[in-house]
Amino acid sequence: MLLGITLLLLAQVGLSVGALHKGIGSLSTTNYDFIIAGAWTIPADHHNTTGQFNPAFHGFNGILSVSLAGSPEGINSRVIQTTEELGNDFPFNKDMNSGKPLGVGMSVSNPRSLAPHIVTGWLQATIKQANRRSSATSYLAYHILNRPNLDVVVGTQVTRIVDTRAQKGTPDLRTVEVAESSTCTRPNFFPFIIFLNVVTLTAARIRLVASKELILSLGVIGTPHVLLNSGIGDESELRAFDIPPVLNLPGVGKNFTEMPAIPNYWRVNSTDTFDDIQRDSAVKDRYLRQWEVNQTGPLVSTTASHLIYKRLPENSTIFKNVTDPSSSIAAPHYEIFTVNGAFGASPPHGYYVSLVCIIVNPTSRTLHFKVLLKSVLTLRIGGSVTLNSSNPFVQPLIDPAVLNSEFDRFAMQESIRASSRFLAADAWKDYVIGPTAGLENVTNDEELDSYITQTAVIALHGVGTAAMTAKDASYGVVNPDLRLKGASGLRIVDASIFVRLSHCVAFDPVLTSFGSHISQQRTFKHPFILLQRELQI
Repeated sequence: MLLGITLLLLAQVGLSVGALHKGIGSLSTTNYDFIIAGAWTIPADHHNTTGQFNPAFHGFNGILSVSLAGSPEGINSRVIQTTEELGNDFPFNKDMNSGKPLGVGMSVSNPRSLAPHIVTGWLQATIKQANRRSSATSYLAYHILNRPNLDVVVGTQVTRIVDTRAQKGTPDLRTVEVAESSTCTRPNFFPFIIFLNVVTLTAARIRLVASKELILSLGVIGTPHVLLNSGIGDESELRAFDIPPVLNLPGVGKNFTEMPAIPNYWRVNSTDTFDDIQRDSAVKDRYLRQWEVNQTGPLVSTTASHLIYKRLPENSTIFKNVTDPSSSIAAPHYEIFTVNGAFGASPPHGYYVSLVCIIVNPTSRTLHFKVLLKSVLTLRIGGSVTLNSSNPFVQPLIDPAVLNSEFDRFAMQESIRASSRFLAADAWKDYVIGPTAGLENVTNDEELDSYITQTAVIALHGVGTAAMTAKDASYGVVNPDLRLKGASGLRIVDASIFVRLSHCVAFDPVLTSFGSHISQQRTFKHPFILLQRELQI
């Protein structure tokens, strides 16, 4: 039985506050992803893609489609011109999925000398022609939904996992409780009195029992939320909400790691941006009709056009006190993606270009250290997902705790400086007017750090809230086989199991781990997939 709900995080504590969404599929539902797996498809506008990707590194027969932007953007030629003009700082890479992030066609016999300069290339995204693709639209397509051994239940929320063991011992977690809503209403009639009122009741809860096991795939927010409501987590925290502890796993909801992001804005003297689409309903409706009628126009593409991956120079002062957190000298420390307009909501007036900076290997996270034999020292420098109520329909408290490490702040400062250098190229002369939205006031390191604190958001690539550890480890949430520690009948297959971010979009390793898990399982006679309705709460 597969429980597959993803909660999409658009909020963070202490920085910027947004809304929490629930949707079917992966984070790609609202976020861009670039991956090798899947079927490469031609862009919506059928333009010549020669030099924009390398077909040798892509498949063409998979289920999940990958493509390039299907509508030209006004800044494209300027981005490419910058890679020619500032090639030492921003070299062009034909395909970021080549396995050689230092650049296709560039000499990598001495990669250390190129370490500070990673790639600038065309964004690849999960798109099929003019439509965004996700794990839901791809792996739950119509022909799959018609399978006789598959039921997809919508308009239903998983409230908790129920322990159904007959006696004391290892918890048996093969039973799931679901409900359509938190409460329901019914009319209440009083005899002999012309009066009617409405009584609010707790909505009916339905229990389903898996014959073999449950697979929990609710995402980095939803998975710990359901586990905590099920009595699986830190016993003291559960008792504070009068939830009877079933399994003491203090790591549930801890170790939340997110990529900090900063959208930086520059005003431009061109109207060839998508700002009018975001703020003018008439313009948006016109392009929407174009997309609906013939699947063309600016709405066929994602927000970003190009990606820039960079490393900090080896002689950076930060490395005097901090060990390089990257996996190798070929791995980036941060990324910058270019946007032909104001990223997010466009201001009422003006036209913009945005460079969004993201730290791809943040060090702001919760670390667990095994001390002596069985005791564990937890250094909580990371984020968390904790209960806000014992009502499973009340969203949890979410604290990504980004930018609380020296390295993350240093890398973010360098990424913003790199963005300024990028737009200082002659390619942007007479196009960029100047920085705005607070960046224009930055004149020194202290002001830059203050700007970062005031403008930071998150990249929606979170991991770690149900972290995997060794089977004999006394901390963590799941074992390497994805089974919940200390219980039977339940596995977790989503980004919450990853201990740290892996220099890429979390969507990619999720597909890999999911496929590996499923390939090792026998075919179920009639598994259920429970999916929550898409709604905003």
